[in-house]
Amino acid sequence: MKGSLLFSLVLLLGCLLVGGCSDDTKKTDGPTKKDGRVDTISVPDTSGKDVTKPDSKRPDKGPTNSKAGEGCTLNADCSADAPLCLRPTGVAIGICSAECTPDDPDTPLINEDSCPTDSVCATFRYTTKDYNYCLKKCDPSLTQTNCPASSKRTCHPQSTYYTDLDVPVCWYLACASNKECPVYADASKTCVSDADCTSVGTDAFCDTDAGKCARPGNCTPGGICGVHALGKATAKVGDPCKSDFDCPVGGFCMDEGADSSSIGVSYRNGYCMIPNCTFAKQLPAFACPAGATCNNLFYGGQCHKSCDLTKATDCRGYAGDKGGDYECYAWNNLVIGSTQVSDAPVCANAAGQTCDNLGTKLDCSSLGLESGNTTKMSCRDRYTGVAKANKADPTGVCLDDTASGTFETPVPVEAGPDQGKKDAGTKDVKAPDTKAPAGDTKVTQ
Repeated sequence: MKGSLLFSLVLLLGCLLVGGCSDDTKKTDGPTKKDGRVDTISVPDTSGKDVTKPDSKRPDKGPTNSKAGEGCTLNADCSADAPLCLRPTGVAIGICSAECTPDDPDTPLINEDSCPTDSVCATFRYTTKDYNYCLKKCDPSLTQTNCPASSKRTCHPQSTYYTDLDVPVCWYLACASNKECPVYADASKTCVSDADCTSVGTDAFCDTDAGKCARPGNCTPGGICGVHALGKATAKVGDPCKSDFDCPVGGFCMDEGADSSSIGVSYRNGYCMIPNCTFAKQLPAFACPAGATCNNLFYGGQCHKSCDLTKATDCRGYAGDKGGDYECYAWNNLVIGSTQVSDAPVCANAAGQTCDNLGTKLDCSSLGLESGNTTKMSCRDRYTGVAKANKADPTGVCLDDTASGTFETPVPVEAGPDQGKKDAGTKDVKAPDTKAPAGDTKVTQ
């Protein structure tokens, strides 16, 4: 199966670009928020009937003979070459599509993708079964969208969740107002109505879906949430945070919490990042600032703090962090397909980098220094730093011997929703070869 960040040899990090997560937990790290994020789909069948019954508010007939990628409400609205109305649960407008055969990554010389050349075979997980449908390829832009207007979709960078690392598609709903691009206050500030959020700002509102107070962000003409101006001028990528307002302009806070695929607390004390950097060529506003590097393991890419593996305090150096919370990883040692994961080592959440994430071909040492691995990156106990006998021990995380904080006694943590890490699935993660020069990220035009 072709995957967003699905790879053919190894598991990498959580829930990658194909719809490998369960349908009710698909959540991207960071600011997708309500910016076109849809969690489940109403899977159309081949008999011409929709699985989800239209409600009384939905018109009986939509645009007739809609082509692939155009808007629809029923299968009957679509043309013969794209006969299925693929509609996210709870969304009135679907898109016309067709079933397809995905490319098999184990046969690199043959492309089995049966979609037209302007589309790609995307994979969705609905309950316990995978479904494959053609989605239109596109080019992200903050000024316009090249997705069919009737679809109400935009070319969101994080739509690579369903395809490949560098192939965005017309799937996420375009934002229509700044309130659809929420910039969140402290997660501890819960709400049920706008009246609960007056202390956050005069324009603050309650995002009832998230149960959190927010202020309007920046919905661009391209239908993508653009860079907001509500951050701190002095904040940097990688800083601790409790809200999006604690982060750099355009940045978002990865909240501290529990993650079902992590060991213990994830993103302790919060972590500021900037999204969509994989597509900085098309979206220069999201290019990583000085001191940060794009980590392409995340949907659309995330700017993470750059670091030096040889320096104990270079990752975070924050007094509230504990040993095993964050680590400096040389993701620049590895490539996904032909794309380098990062241009330099980055400071990342160690709790989610369990030792079995790299599969059978690689181990934690792959994320250490290439020359001699002097920091001894290996599979270690999250709470002691002691090396594990088994290099792929699922109860350990990848750490080196430069812990910047004291270790803590393990505290039981209730598992929460997935925080958007990608499951590298079935795609190749390997050492770069001469055909994949450092920093050369392929972007589909």
